[in-house]
Amino acid sequence: MKNRLLPSQLPRAYLWLAMLLCFGAEASARPVLFEATTNTVKSKAGKLQTVLTFRFSKQPRYRIRVLPTPDRLVIDLPPADWLTSPAHLDHIATQIKEVQSVRYGWFQPGTYRIVLDLAGPVSIRTTDVQQQGQDYALAITWQAAPRYREQRFGNYIDPPIPRSRPAVAKARDKPVIVIDAGHGGVDPGAIGSRGTREKAITLNATNRLATKLRRTGRYEVVLTRSDDRFVRLRERVAIARRAKADLFLSIHADSAGSSAARGLSVYSLSDKASDKTAAALAQRENKADVIAGLDLSDEQAAVVSILIDLAQRESKNRSIRFANQLVQSVATEVRLLSRAHRQAGFAVLKAPDVPSVLVELGFLSNRDEETLLRSPQHLDLVAERIVAAIDNFFASRFADTGG
Repeated sequence: MKNRLLPSQLPRAYLWLAMLLCFGAEASARPVLFEATTNTVKSKAGKLQTVLTFRFSKQPRYRIRVLPTPDRLVIDLPPADWLTSPAHLDHIATQIKEVQSVRYGWFQPGTYRIVLDLAGPVSIRTTDVQQQGQDYALAITWQAAPRYREQRFGNYIDPPIPRSRPAVAKARDKPVIVIDAGHGGVDPGAIGSRGTREKAITLNATNRLATKLRRTGRYEVVLTRSDDRFVRLRERVAIARRAKADLFLSIHADSAGSSAARGLSVYSLSDKASDKTAAALAQRENKADVIAGLDLSDEQAAVVSILIDLAQRESKNRSIRFANQLVQSVATEVRLLSRAHRQAGFAVLKAPDVPSVLVELGFLSNRDEETLLRSPQHLDLVAERIVAAIDNFFASRFADTGG
C-alpha cells in the first residue's frame, strides 16, 4: 500500500518502521523472527529524522491507528518472536521527541501491540511498504497536528478468538475464588526503578497464591490470566461473574510520587474514595484499557452496563469484611501502609454480586520494596497470609449461615 506525497508536503518529524518477520504457519523453514534497530539521521534541510527499523521476510500485515485522550499511535502485528529483546523499543522514547513512552506486549491471542504515547496529536501522512532485497520495509510518516482526527491504515485483522468454555466450578460445595493478576501484555502497569514491571510481579504472586489455595483442597480457583496477556477490565469482571465466584481478588503493585511510600494495602469498592491517594490510584487503574491502546468510544453502553453498576449492598458489605480480615491476617508478617484498608471506585471491583477486593502488594517506586516484591520467599509469605484470611472469611460466613 502506498500513499505518496509531494516533496512540499513532507512532514517535520518522521518515524520509519521496517520489520523482519516470518509468520508462524506461513514460514515453515524458519522460526518467527522480529528485530528492531534505531538510527537518527539528518534530513536535507538539516532537521533530524528518526529511523526505527524492523525487518519482514514476507509482505507485512499490520494495522496502524492514532487515538486521542491521551494521544497515541498504535501498531498491531501478527505473532512474532523477537530476535533481540523487545526492550529495545524503550529507546524510541529517548530518540523521538514526540514520543513520551512506549508500551508493547500481547493485546489478545494472535495480536502483538506496540503503543507510542505521544506529546500531542499527530497526523499520519504516509504508510509505505517497499521491498528491500529479500525483505520488506514499512515506513510511517507523520507530523504534529493542531488537533486529533481519526486515522486508520493497514490490512491486518485480529484473528478470531476461540470461544472458551465458561469458567465454572466443578463442584459447588467448594467456594470459587477468582484471582486477577493486574495489568498484562501491552499494559505493563507500574515500573520500578530497576525496571521491574508490575504485570510480572502480579502474575508471579497470583500463580503462587493459586497454587497454595489449590493445595488446601478447599477451593476451586479461577485465574483471569495465567500468562503475559492483556485482559480488559470489563472482561475480568465478566470472568468472575461467569464463574459464579464467591470471592474476587485483584492483585497489584503500587507506585507513588514519593520513593518513601511503602507497605501493603487492601481496597474495597466505594463511590467515594476514602482519601486522595485512593482516588488517584483508582483513576490510574481504571485507565488500563486506554493505556493498552483501546478505543472505547464505541463501547460506552457496554462499559456502563458492566462496570458502572453499583455493587449490591450485601456484596459490598462482605467485601469490606474480607478486606478487614485480610489486613489483620497480613499484619502479623508483612509491613502495611498506614490505614491499610481503603476504599475507592475501582472498575475491576464492580461486579454487583461478587465480594471483591484489590490488594496492592507494595510500592515498586520504593527500591527496598521493589527488591522485596521480586523475592519468591516474600511472595510466598504474603500468599500464605492471604490463604489464612480466605479460610477465616469462609469459616465465619458458614458460621453465620449455619452452613
